[in-house]
Amino acid sequence: MKRTLVRFGPEEILTGIQPAVVHDANALWIDGRNVIFRDGALRPEPGQLLLFSKPEADIIIGFGESERGGRPILYYGTPTKLWRVDLQATPGTEVDNVSRAAGGAYTGVINQSGDQLATRWSFQSWGEWMIAANGRDELQYHKPSNADFLKISTPPGGVSYFEPTAHVAAGVPFKPHFLVRARGSMLAFTHHLHATPSSENEIPEGEQYVWWCDQNNIFDWLPKRTNAAGSLLLRDAPSPIISAHPMLDGAAAYTLTTQHLIQFIGDPLWFGNVRTQYGIGALGHHAVVPVGRVHFGAGPQGIWRSDGTQFQYIDHPLVRDWMFRRLNKEQSSKTVAWHDPSQERVMWFFPADGSAVINSSIAFDYSRGTVHIPGYVRSAASIMEAFDYGITGSLTGDVYRQSFLGVGSSPTDVVPIPVSATAALNLGYGQGGYGRLGYGGRWSGQG
Repeated sequence: MKRTLVRFGPEEILTGIQPAVVHDANALWIDGRNVIFRDGALRPEPGQLLLFSKPEADIIIGFGESERGGRPILYYGTPTKLWRVDLQATPGTEVDNVSRAAGGAYTGVINQSGDQLATRWSFQSWGEWMIAANGRDELQYHKPSNADFLKISTPPGGVSYFEPTAHVAAGVPFKPHFLVRARGSMLAFTHHLHATPSSENEIPEGEQYVWWCDQNNIFDWLPKRTNAAGSLLLRDAPSPIISAHPMLDGAAAYTLTTQHLIQFIGDPLWFGNVRTQYGIGALGHHAVVPVGRVHFGAGPQGIWRSDGTQFQYIDHPLVRDWMFRRLNKEQSSKTVAWHDPSQERVMWFFPADGSAVINSSIAFDYSRGTVHIPGYVRSAASIMEAFDYGITGSLTGDVYRQSFLGVGSSPTDVVPIPVSATAALNLGYGQGGYGRLGYGGRWSGQG
C-alpha cells in the first residue's frame, strides 16, 4: 500500500543542491546538473550562442571590453596571443572583424607550479584604449588607430614614457600582473613567488607593491612633485597578492588570506591602504568578480562575498566540503568567477579531481541564496562593460554569449523537465537504509 509521507511545496522545490549536507538533514536536493531553481520550479540551464568562428583552438585566459564609435569591442587573450573582435551592433549577427592584435609572442605559463601561478590576462579599458597585463610580458596598450598592441615603453609620437623606479629593477620592463582603473589613474599590482627578483619582474619576498600612473597619463609612472603617480608597499600583506579588482574609488587587492582596500585619498599621497580584512582571500586573479559594490570570490577557506567593510562565507554548509575536497589545489589559480546578471548568480569554474585543467563548476544564486551546478565549464569570463550580455570563453578558443535563449542558441547539455511547485513525493525506506544512499519513492503531481 502506498502512503504519502512527505509533501514538498515551493520552498522545498527551490532549495537548491546541498551536496555537503548529510542526507537526512537535506531539505530536498543533494545533487543535480544543468538545472536552476527559479520561478517556482526546477528549470533547465539557459542556452548559449557561439559568437563567431574561432581563429584558433587555444585556451582563452582573459577578456576585456571597450567601445568605439558607439560599438562594443571585445578583446581576449591566450597564453601567447591577443585578439580584437569588432561585433556588429545587433548581438548574434555576423562579426565584422576578428583580428590578431599582435605585439609580440607573449610568454604565458599554462600550469601553476611551485614558483609561479598560471598566467591570466588582466584587461582594463582606458577610454577607447585597452591596457593589458599578464605579469610576464611588458605592460601593453592598444589604441583604435593601431592594428597591434604596443609596449608601454613605446608611446605614441610626442609622448614620453616614465617607468616606475620603486622595486622595478633598472633595465627590466614594467610587468604588472593585475590592473584596476580608478579616479583617472591606472593601478598596477604584482605578486611574487620567488625569494629574489627574476627576469619575470617578480619582487623580493615580503614586499607587495601597488603602483599608479599620473592622472590621465598611462605613460607616466614615475612619482614627481608635479604629478600624481606613486606607489604603495602593503606591509600587512601576509602572502603574495593574488588578485585585484575595482571597488569604490579604488581597488580591493587579495592575498590568499586577506583583503586590502586601496582607495583614493587625494593629494599628496593619492592612494592609500585604508582597510585590511583578515579571513578571506583569492585562489587566483579571476577567482573574484565584482557584482555592483560587492565582490564575490573563492579563496582557500571557501566561497565568500564582501563589500570591503565586512565579509560572509556563503558556501557553508551547502557545498564547501564537496567543492574543496575535489579542488585541485596545485592548479587552483586557474579558478574563474563569472557574474551572470540574467540569472542573478555568480559561477565558479575550477579544476577538480586531480585535473590540470578546469573541469567542474558551481553557481550561487545571490537573490535566493541557493546553489546549483552548470553542466559546462569555461576558462575565462567578461564582466559587462560595453556589452549588454555575458561573454565566456572556453579551453579550446570558443567565445560564447552565455545564458542566451534566442534564435540560434544551443542547450548547454541535456534539458531536464521542469518540476511543478505543487509536486508531492511518495516515499518509503529505500536503497541503503534511511538517510544514507537515498530514499525510495517517486514524484507525483498534485492539484
